[in-house]
Amino acid sequence: MKKLLICYMPAILAVLCMTSCQKDKLPEDGCFRARIENLHTKDAKVTFDMTNGFVWQSGDQIKVCRQQSTNSDRVYIGTYTIRPTSVNNQSAQAQFDYNNVSGENDVTTSGDNDYYAYYPASIRGTTNTLNSNSKIIIPTIQTASEDGKMQGFPMYAKSSTTDLDFKCLCGILRLRLSSTTRCQISRITVTTDDNHPIAGTFTMQTNTENPPYIVTGTIVSNTGKNTVTLTCPTPQTIDNTAKDFCIFLPTGDYPKMEIRIWTSDDHLCKKVFNGTNGSKDTPSTINISRSCYTSVTLSELNFNTVGRGQFTINSNGDKVMFSPGNLQYDNNSNNYLFADNDYEYRGTANLSSNVGTPNNYNGVIDLFEWNTCNAEINIAGSNWRTLNRAEWRYLVNTRNTSAIGIATDARYAKACVNNVYGLIIFPDEYEHPSDVTPTSWVNNASNQSWNYNNYTIEHWNKMRAAGAVFLPAAGFLSSSSYSSGNAYGYYWSSSESGSNDAYCLYFGGNDFGASHIEPRTNGLSIRLVRPY
Repeated sequence: MKKLLICYMPAILAVLCMTSCQKDKLPEDGCFRARIENLHTKDAKVTFDMTNGFVWQSGDQIKVCRQQSTNSDRVYIGTYTIRPTSVNNQSAQAQFDYNNVSGENDVTTSGDNDYYAYYPASIRGTTNTLNSNSKIIIPTIQTASEDGKMQGFPMYAKSSTTDLDFKCLCGILRLRLSSTTRCQISRITVTTDDNHPIAGTFTMQTNTENPPYIVTGTIVSNTGKNTVTLTCPTPQTIDNTAKDFCIFLPTGDYPKMEIRIWTSDDHLCKKVFNGTNGSKDTPSTINISRSCYTSVTLSELNFNTVGRGQFTINSNGDKVMFSPGNLQYDNNSNNYLFADNDYEYRGTANLSSNVGTPNNYNGVIDLFEWNTCNAEINIAGSNWRTLNRAEWRYLVNTRNTSAIGIATDARYAKACVNNVYGLIIFPDEYEHPSDVTPTSWVNNASNQSWNYNNYTIEHWNKMRAAGAVFLPAAGFLSSSSYSSGNAYGYYWSSSESGSNDAYCLYFGGNDFGASHIEPRTNGLSIRLVRPY
């Protein structure tokens, strides 16, 4: 994949612009010659060293379209891969791979008229109609490289020859973050109001700017979304020294914007821009221009709440975040707390004095009777609550989520994490880490081995950083008997079922349901949520 590398110099402005094209010479063979705009300061037109601009990487893919015939409203589509030996600063050669994508064509030998090229290949989509050449897809998930640099910045080229001069389609929001305490950032979400979508299908509009192609807020087929997430598979450390995080956005003014910053241990900091209280470093209205940086400085961040989101729980669109671990209670200090890790459970003791006793856990217990579950519990400075039956059912059966493999709406999957069996719940927007084995048997409640999805702590931490939640199969308590640990999971809802029972989420290696009924006197697990 391609990386964006930038040199920040004290003497220049924080806003940069790319305005010209590098004409490096390349060998004569190869399907396409791809070139990228240079980086310049916006005013002084000072060119940066080539190693600090956009650079092609071996394996980068571009998608190229060409009209099938002069009178046709259809196009041929081909995906081309940057050749390992062809990269020369900001220029490279892209070769058609006949085994790359089934059913695609080498457009250099097929079709008429101009070439329409897109980077990354995923922004074009697969529709082969001519009018789709003006539409691109901006993803809801952006992924930072291992060293924290931005990847996959959308670009476009139109040419009558195989020389492709790519131009940037979006602008860049550069968040300069620092914290009073050292912490690791795992992901950042940017949310705008409904009138300013920042992801989904957009149409490219003609403008007086040269080149005349930019992305506007015009949405095609109502597919626009107003949240994007930057994930950091390798968490990025911040402290008193500022670190930059770059997110690409469509051009325009954003009078309302909310930025949520999560640490790798699920602490959260939220900043809201609503058109007021602007300053030199933190503007009241965020303006994004094509090929330019808009710099926002957020210093002395205070991460004082916890949670992991976002998860939609009803048809009204209400969203929640999950606590970082199962609820626990310390009999010694009379305090509630959360388990340190998703996969942690104790299992052998109940809060009630006559059901079970603490067993070698220093008085900390995590299985509760229903009357404890049915109340809101004040913990970590915020009000947390239990999902009701309808919300559990919507969460696992109905909501729209990101795709994983062939599952278009990946909501849950049974798995083994750190040798603990349980249930993974995926957030609304999720991108599976590229170096972790893809999750299989997604949304499958039938009989299966827990070990189809087997993840180490290292791999789970990357999935966790991307927003996934894990519910361990902690078993249950009935009278003084504990059973089903690491075999079945029971998680209370706040909904009654008659006078003596209540509903819960239930799962095992061969069963699953969000409307299971258990006696209220049994001790079950609790995973709390709070509003996103």
